[in-house]
Amino acid sequence: GHNPRKLKALWNRAQVCLALMSEELESPGRSSGHRPTLPCMLRWLLIREAGWFADNPYAVLELEKAQHGTGLAAEERRRAFDAEVSGSSETAPADPHRESLRRRLRVYLWHDADTRFGSPAVLSGYLRATGDAHKITRQWLEQRLFEGEDRFTGVDFFWSDLRHARIEKAVFEDCDFEGTDFSGALFSGVEFRNCDFSRCKFDGCAFEAVRWFGCRGFLDLDTDPETYERLADELVRQWESNRNEPPVAVTGSQGLEVLFQTYNRAYRLMEKDEAGDETQKDRLLEKSREVREKLSKETR
Repeated sequence: GHNPRKLKALWNRAQVCLALMSEELESPGRSSGHRPTLPCMLRWLLIREAGWFADNPYAVLELEKAQHGTGLAAEERRRAFDAEVSGSSETAPADPHRESLRRRLRVYLWHDADTRFGSPAVLSGYLRATGDAHKITRQWLEQRLFEGEDRFTGVDFFWSDLRHARIEKAVFEDCDFEGTDFSGALFSGVEFRNCDFSRCKFDGCAFEAVRWFGCRGFLDLDTDPETYERLADELVRQWESNRNEPPVAVTGSQGLEVLFQTYNRAYRLMEKDEAGDETQKDRLLEKSREVREKLSKETR
């Protein structure tokens, strides 16, 4: 509404959260290249007040994509958003408070491109500053595994911190792990199906009987070359044990190409970071060559 006290409270809250976020970004390793702004902070506080996206705050980023997108996919996202914030039934009695929030959300989600968060890393800063920690943590995942939950479908793990997690006997299907840090984690008896691992960290991970089907992002990992090599070894081993099920991509040709490209990616990282010796680099190139030869025989 137009309540001056509520407006003043919102303004004070935004100023405090901005100060917290600015202080945090000054800490080593926290800079995301984003400069916190009052419009962005006000936007997030209004989104929090509305109560939507509580289960997955990173869904806001999908709506940002829809704002500037074209075609049926973007149009469907916009219709879904309007349906959610307008209420579930056309015959239901009007809710003035919900209608007010709907109008405000439309302004703060769709109106100004300059107030977009743009990336999970930036949005995470606003989440922390306003006390909204991402629900996906090592404790969250391990507790569910302990309680017997062994299948996770369509879960967004955007930029989650799963370092040193123990993940055993579980199936992850259509999950988005973009930017997730798995450093030091143990995977045992795990299946990943149609998941995205772009910019994930697997430094120091242990893989025991892990299977990958229809996954993507293996050529865009943010991990060390040694882990890249071990991961490629796992993918090749899985392919060799069951060549009727390409382990990486949805289509067979793409999946098989990724097998040797993953070794090449590890080699390029060594070159870029000036890491490893010539023996390690030669080994990666040799593994890549061997896989290419095997694949060429398979496709003849």
